Amino acid sequence: MRNHRDAYGLGVVIFTAISLGKGSDAFIMLWLLIWWTVGVAAHFATAGIIFVATRHTQR
Repeated sequence: MRNHRDAYGLGVVIFTAISLGKGSDAFIMLWLLIWWTVGVAAHFATAGIIFVATRHTQR
């Protein structure tokens, strides 16, 4: 799961850099960052459920 966290961090850095590069006072990538976070959270939840189910089945 570390690679997933690193990919999320890279996405946050890229979205922040784009927003800062535009020179606007507003964080223009806010909604994209919110949806990126929702997608990553859903992915973590799905991966966690699969991990628990697989582990439970092995017992």
